[in-house]
Amino acid sequence: EPSEPAAPDQGAAETTPEPEPAPAIEEPTEYGTISVSNQEGSGLITPQQMEASASVVARERERMMLTQEDELYIGLGEGQVKVGDQLSVFRTHEKVFDPDTGVLLGYHVDMLGWVEVERVDAETSLARIRMSDDSIEEGDRVMPRHPMPAEVALRPSPDVEGKISFFPQKRVVIGFADFVYLNRGSIDGLEVGSPLDVYRPGYPARETVRGETVMVPDAVIGRLVVVRTEDQSAVAWVMRSNTELAL
Repeated sequence: EPSEPAAPDQGAAETTPEPEPAPAIEEPTEYGTISVSNQEGSGLITPQQMEASASVVARERERMMLTQEDELYIGLGEGQVKVGDQLSVFRTHEKVFDPDTGVLLGYHVDMLGWVEVERVDAETSLARIRMSDDSIEEGDRVMPRHPMPAEVALRPSPDVEGKISFFPQKRVVIGFADFVYLNRGSIDGLEVGSPLDVYRPGYPARETVRGETVMVPDAVIGRLVVVRTEDQSAVAWVMRSNTELAL
């Protein structure tokens, strides 16, 4: 407890007390969570995932198209899968490259659904379609299923800068609650829950009245949160935007 102030000297001049410094603002230790749009898959897979994938090789019944609860055979057998394993089924669309370096980041794919292995044979396995967003055909690829988290815990922002490198479904602009693909990944410090600002860099503009060149500052136009990371790429969800985002 502070001691009682001494009584002022009757003959002394009155002085104004020094103001106390404002308390320091503490960085939050809890960042909370956000709900992410329900989506079975991000639509971007790495070259390594493509290399390790297999395919649908046959149908249990002669049907033109396979949908939910139908059975099919996949080209993975003993030692490669086991009963109960879940596999995503996808169809490849196009390659995705880093806009800066030209390095192959991965493949844009259509996620068709997922299957569960019910019986394992020597060279193939019987699986049942548990969920399908589209018809599944022989030749469609399969890989281990990694569903998108329904909620993401926010983390501190990393010190990294990159670019939006690809939009799904051949779109040219993206807005709130969409997914985008980035040309930075876990080796750059990104992790699930990393928040990122989207900005457009400043540029020089001509001030015609004074005949000068002036600088227009950077403009923050949106906010992302990383929901999946690979070594050199990541998938992010658009938390908010005040205009359409572009590549």
